[in-house]
Amino acid sequence: MKLNASTCSRESKRDIKLMKLDGFIPAIIYRKGDASQKIRILKKEFEAHMRQIEKGHLATTVFTVHFNGKDEQMVVKGIEYTKTTYDVLHIDFQPLTEGNIKVRVPVVLLGEKDCEAVKAGFNLKQAKRFVRVEAPVKHIPAKFEINVRGLQPREKVRVADLQKEAHVRILAADNELIVTASK
Repeated sequence: MKLNASTCSRESKRDIKLMKLDGFIPAIIYRKGDASQKIRILKKEFEAHMRQIEKGHLATTVFTVHFNGKDEQMVVKGIEYTKTTYDVLHIDFQPLTEGNIKVRVPVVLLGEKDCEAVKAGFNLKQAKRFVRVEAPVKHIPAKFEINVRGLQPREKVRVADLQKEAHVRILAADNELIVTASK
């Protein structure tokens, strides 16, 4: 997903308000060891991309940000919305450089309607919807899928049960609960 960005020399609240009225979203690029850069992104362009992203997958979506004449791969580290309309107020980007990055990866349940425990009258309760991981930039998992079709009543799935690649390190305790079938 490609976004065009331009430099932003906003200083006052008035400057930010005028920028938003012109159809831009203020953003910051946070670089490790460098000063952060203030940029602005076209609101229509960002919202068009947001409509294509699956719910909960923004943190693992890689954006190509065109800035200062070159393209750079980045992920959204933070996003701020208005409380009433959920319009985007501000975005924090982190460039994908060589090495490891920490991100929140969504946990997706498969086969909920065919689950053995649900058929027996139990409820599936998902305790964790995201799991923080540290992984090389090229190996960031898009999501963790858990097949719950064969889950029996009172059975639990924990962080240790997640299928992951060798380079991915999960930053949660192995015994943390992800999903359970209970009454």
